[in-house]
Amino acid sequence: MRFLSLIAVLMFLAFVSTGTTSASVITTEPDSSDETTAIANQATSPITFSGSNDQATQAFYCGVGRLDVSWTAGEGHFSIWLVDASGEEIDLLANQVNRGAGSSVTHIASPGYYLLKISASSPWTVTLPTTLQTTTANSFSGSNDQTTPAFYCNVGRLNVEWTAGKGHFSIWLVDASGEEIDLLANQVDRGAGSSVVHIASPGYYLLKISASSPWTVTLPTTLQTTTANSFSGSNDQVTPALSLTPGRLDVSWTAGEGHFSIWLVDASGEGIDLIANQVNRGAGSSVTHIPISGYYMLMVSASSPWTVTLPTLQPAPVVTTPLPVVSPPTQPPVVVPPVVVPPVVVPTTTTIQPVVTTTLQPVSQPVAQPVVTLNPASSWGKRYAVGDPGTYLGSRAGSSTAPAGTGKRRIEATTGTVLKPGSKSYGITPPGAGSFVRWYPAARWAAGIK
Repeated sequence: MRFLSLIAVLMFLAFVSTGTTSASVITTEPDSSDETTAIANQATSPITFSGSNDQATQAFYCGVGRLDVSWTAGEGHFSIWLVDASGEEIDLLANQVNRGAGSSVTHIASPGYYLLKISASSPWTVTLPTTLQTTTANSFSGSNDQTTPAFYCNVGRLNVEWTAGKGHFSIWLVDASGEEIDLLANQVDRGAGSSVVHIASPGYYLLKISASSPWTVTLPTTLQTTTANSFSGSNDQVTPALSLTPGRLDVSWTAGEGHFSIWLVDASGEGIDLIANQVNRGAGSSVTHIPISGYYMLMVSASSPWTVTLPTLQPAPVVTTPLPVVSPPTQPPVVVPPVVVPPVVVPTTTTIQPVVTTTLQPVSQPVAQPVVTLNPASSWGKRYAVGDPGTYLGSRAGSSTAPAGTGKRRIEATTGTVLKPGSKSYGITPPGAGSFVRWYPAARWAAGIK
């Protein structure tokens, strides 16, 4: 009984160790020389796994670099995920719904153990190639996901053209280490397309193609040129090269649904300017500068019908009317002033005049005038009469108060009395013939008029 139990345990261990694979996997780390080379991630002979349902392969060691995977699958959906030692999904290597063969490539960024997680409902086989396949061909075809053999590129432009059937179709440019460099195609409709990319470093490159229907990819070896100024299409496309001179380049377009963009690319495949980048249908226009003379292309990315036009630049009209000739103003004649010779002056003898002594006269001091003091008893309202009336002048001023003089008499009128010739007032009688009376205001009388 114990013997039978031991046999059962041994059989179980043997089944677990071999699984359903047809070849052993790497269980020990390769030496350092294998880890540092771009294509030494696998053993010296290809590693193959096979099955008919979902399965996770045993782990295998990979150094930093490229990992190639190829497969054949039957009916139904088939996919392959690259998984690291912790079970985390790293890259989707295969995802097809049709029977047939396919291949893919991925970049291993960190050295370590990896495994393949396979989903399938029919028989399948997966192989890990050990060498980098190269080619000098420039045309490839298939009907599922596929990685082309490696081809050598110098620094410069790489043109890519394709035709694809229904479903999603994409092309990634990949370098010899499995690193993705540029997405060249990404369309969902059947039809033809083209793209261009700049190769910055010489070396081997591959095309990683994802498709679910027949396709063909070509790498043109010559640069196609054109003199046309209008282009149209319905998918991604690179126009033939245009010979342009330095200056302004106008671009106008109409586009349908989905993302639409236009890159101006030079003859080396280098992107110069992003001219258009829209997501809505409609027309648009832009302008860009051509820095130097040479060939340029328009790289269009679209998923619906589009048209691109390069309007002819109309130069501004040149004005040929000559400007009026303006005569310089007439300059007045130059007048040369006569040379005047000053006369020679002979100095004469000067006679010295004798000094005359002037006797200063004494300054006569002005005689001080007596200060006239106003009569304090006078009033501004009084009036006075001076003269020889020849008749007694009434009772308002008695004879006793009349001053005696040389035949003249001053009569003082009382305040408020107004006397003027010809009037009778308060008993004052005007003078008769041969006599006179002169009337003075009190202020003038007080000032010294007697």
